[in-house]
Amino acid sequence: MSGAPATLPGMSTQPMSTRSVGIPERPLTVADYRKIGEVEPGYTELDEGRLILAASPAPDHGSATFELGVQLRSQLPPELEIILDLDVDLELAPADAPGTVRRPDLIVVQRAARIRVRGDGGLIRASEVAVAVEFVSPNSRRLDHIGKRSEYA
Repeated sequence: MSGAPATLPGMSTQPMSTRSVGIPERPLTVADYRKIGEVEPGYTELDEGRLILAASPAPDHGSATFELGVQLRSQLPPELEIILDLDVDLELAPADAPGTVRRPDLIVVQRAARIRVRGDGGLIRASEVAVAVEFVSPNSRRLDHIGKRSEYA
């Protein structure tokens, strides 16, 4: 991977965080989102084509997520597995339209989904997710309770 940020037609060159990331000045597709890559600190989600930067969760949040994962793991059938804190393409829009990508705290997916992602470099698809878990954060309460709940449903 080169040190240069991904570029797309019409991208802005305004720095977004500790590294310079160009962001298109138009609504993003899921493919655009994948080209931008990770930004630090925190994480990003894509909300109907709009890039949203969120702060990293507090230690209690991460601990709760891990503990739930430990409790669930032994109860899953062999074809399912738990993945923590990973982007999911919600598949709410066609590939060429502004998309939505969320990063649930914990997901239960078909084991084959992780293998597919490793092979093609894509994102986990909503259709591959059996369970999505969000621990409500004080700074994202409305989004977690209203927006994400309906999107995940």
